[in-house]
Amino acid sequence: MKKTMKTLLAAVAVATTAMSATADDRFYIENFDIAPGETKTVSIMLDNAGDYVAFQSDVYLPEGLTADNWTLTERKEDHSFSKSNPATGVTRIVAITLTNSSIKGNTGALVTFDVTAAEDLTVGTTLDGKVTSSQFSYINGTYETLAEEAYTVTVVEAPAEPANRFYIEDFEIEAGGTYNLPFYLTNEGVFNWFTATLTLPEGLSFDGTLTYNEARVTGTKIYDDTSYPTDGSKVLKIDFSARNDFEGTEGALVYLNIVADADFTGNATITLTDIIFYDADEVEYPLEDASCVATLPAIESNEVELLVQNSYYNNLTLYLTKGDTQKLKIEQTDDYFVLNTILFNGEDVTEDFIEGVYTTPAIEENSVLNISFTIPTAQNAPMQNSRIKAYGHRGDVVVAGCERGESIAVYDVDGVLLRTMYATSDTMRIAMPTDAVYVVKVADAAVKVAL
Repeated sequence: MKKTMKTLLAAVAVATTAMSATADDRFYIENFDIAPGETKTVSIMLDNAGDYVAFQSDVYLPEGLTADNWTLTERKEDHSFSKSNPATGVTRIVAITLTNSSIKGNTGALVTFDVTAAEDLTVGTTLDGKVTSSQFSYINGTYETLAEEAYTVTVVEAPAEPANRFYIEDFEIEAGGTYNLPFYLTNEGVFNWFTATLTLPEGLSFDGTLTYNEARVTGTKIYDDTSYPTDGSKVLKIDFSARNDFEGTEGALVYLNIVADADFTGNATITLTDIIFYDADEVEYPLEDASCVATLPAIESNEVELLVQNSYYNNLTLYLTKGDTQKLKIEQTDDYFVLNTILFNGEDVTEDFIEGVYTTPAIEENSVLNISFTIPTAQNAPMQNSRIKAYGHRGDVVVAGCERGESIAVYDVDGVLLRTMYATSDTMRIAMPTDAVYVVKVADAAVKVAL
């Protein structure tokens, strides 16, 4: 572990030898426009002759703009990415690699982020930002300091919405569930009839039920010729008209029941095309295509940071409730600390312990996180990862990484020998009484295990 951490710090730290950047190497944001209240994705471009493995840079945003969703593009290899805010309006971004992998390519976007403009920005004003303190490292530890790059943001008027618009909005639907999908009409014209084509993706279907908003569709005669896609093409032809003109200028007009398959996985796009509205004189008004995305209900996250100190004395079992994302941060407090194993629901995830942090995936059911620590065999023993992994799981002491014929000994915390055996496979399960802490010794490894 100590060797790994030193390697990481070497990749993050500013190298001891600086070089002058070539004129061709640039890390910059191109000028862009944005409307008050608008959110748009912005790219930070890298034009490089150098073969870089890591970088650090400060991005200054003009007042009135905020940023979110920072990410590396496909130009990364196995790079990890982090950001911080050393001052108001400044975001420091850092990318490193533990394998000395180079950034791909020599031009194009390297980082993207979402920019949101404040509602009170004045149209016609220009805002100034910059990308500065950009240091790009080579594999040999030298680095380039690239020139500061300024950019300009122009505040523009939001594009006008179409005068007549027929659309559907994103929605959530559970696997096996039904959603009554509204079709909204925003209109300046006066209509009493429309036709459209609705295309459903795999995993979604129409149950044949079409209803209408009685506040907007009046009269005694309603004509509905919505055809169910019996050929499996997932295409519905909608032909809907009323005796009287549609009332009002906005709001839902009709509703269709959308059904999700039992194995629906979400993120499916529904498209609405060939939209034509008609007035009383049967004049056609073609409208723009529309679409929406059906997703599974989101599971809320509650990120918790766990700081483990003096871990030589600890063997931890954390019970995680559905909906939580747990972040485990382990901080070394002395030379006795040797992390042995991290398990998530019985699966060894120690390899996912990166830069001192392990973060669980979204927890869709109650889960268990087990953390064990190796007991050093000598004072001032260095941090290291043993091949032996020992942990408690479902009432057993589990020992993984054994060699056949290797001796396994189980002690209580007072040093009393409780069981000995020889490994018959690389993973051994040893039934022991629960609500106790044991010390498992194999070869030169000693690991505390709590049941």
